[in-house]
Amino acid sequence: MAIIEYKGLKIDTDTLTKEDMPTEVFEEIFDLCGADVAVSILINMTGNIIQVPTKGLINIEKKIILSEYNGTTSSIRQIQRKYGVSDSYVREIIKAAKIEAPIEGQLDFNFYNKEEEASA
Repeated sequence: MAIIEYKGLKIDTDTLTKEDMPTEVFEEIFDLCGADVAVSILINMTGNIIQVPTKGLINIEKKIILSEYNGTTSSIRQIQRKYGVSDSYVREIIKAAKIEAPIEGQLDFNFYNKEEEASA
């Protein structure tokens, strides 16, 4: 049971329904995030205009792409196929992160000696 106190009111969020929300947007927030989040936003963000960016996940997307990039052309191709983005988009992200990308069209056969790598 979650009780949120506000101006002397003790709001039991377990008893709330989406019909208790003031607008359709808050009904959606209630459905997506739950009563606790909806009430917390109503209390703490009163008077603010909240705008959700069209590309709000772009920084997260870039972080994931960079985490999957291993310095090879083949990893760029795997990333572009996996996420449905272009080769140039992946290369732009890599370049912006100041990581050197392989030259476009450069083949990478990934030949290495695992014993040498382990001893390095």
